[in-house]
Amino acid sequence: MANRAERQLSESLSARRFVRNLDWNLIKVFHEIVKNDGVTNAAKAMSRQQPAVSSALKRLEDYLGKILCERGPGGFALTDHGIQLAELAAKLDQLIGSLQTVLDEIDNELTIQLQIATVGNIVSDRFDRTIRAFAVKYPRAELSIHVAPYPQIEDMVLNGDADVGICPDPRMDSRLSYEFLFSERHLVVCGPTHPLANRITADFEALADEAFVIPGTDEAQIVKNFRLRYGWGRRKAGQSLDYGELKRLLMAGVGVALLPNDTVLPELEQGKLCAVTDLINGLEDDIFLVTNAASPRYFAASKFLELLPPRE
Repeated sequence: MANRAERQLSESLSARRFVRNLDWNLIKVFHEIVKNDGVTNAAKAMSRQQPAVSSALKRLEDYLGKILCERGPGGFALTDHGIQLAELAAKLDQLIGSLQTVLDEIDNELTIQLQIATVGNIVSDRFDRTIRAFAVKYPRAELSIHVAPYPQIEDMVLNGDADVGICPDPRMDSRLSYEFLFSERHLVVCGPTHPLANRITADFEALADEAFVIPGTDEAQIVKNFRLRYGWGRRKAGQSLDYGELKRLLMAGVGVALLPNDTVLPELEQGKLCAVTDLINGLEDDIFLVTNAASPRYFAASKFLELLPPRE
């Protein structure tokens, strides 16, 4: 009994080594040779050189210690060992071919809860495309978007209160991961009834006398520093974290504001707001996507990141 058990263990270990050391790409090449009735046709079908395909077949035969096919006056023919391996290779190809369908079915059944924390009124086609792709790939997913002041967003991701954060001016915490999303450009705008409507100025110092509507704690530090450099906001006409309410104040003629161009572009095109300056050179606010790989809920964030389109 002991000898039998030892023999079975030895055979099992040998089989494991055989599978572990086998180059599975060689099985795929052999399947193509069989399917295309020869090395020459297989090389054309695979867009590879014939010597490379012949070499792959030789390596497989050497590893197995068996002759798999013969070529002679009668053309290409499989040996008995080749016939058996061809049947196994066809089954493997069919199984691999069904893998994508199986994975898609698993994705369709995944119930994922994704918590996103973001500053208000983010305008990013890249971000929107990721959300759409996520919803399509995981139809049973539940997405929640929370608007928060940007200084809080990194802490929300770090503490597990959010899986993904969207924020400007990050502190670049070493415990978090950052993916550049896009850059915002800014300009000063006002409502159509304001005295500065339809009057583009490059005199930034002169605007220090104007009353400004301020985004409060949702204003990135780089933007705030630029505004304070010229004394903008020394006189305040209003304040709100909600960009919709900021626009309401501006359209009512209450002051001017330094805001991201994409945020106010629809109102500018509709004439509901007017540009007071051109886009300001040198004032770009980089927006980052923030995740925490150490979070127990990182699975949801990782699936979201996988679908993020590359930067254009």
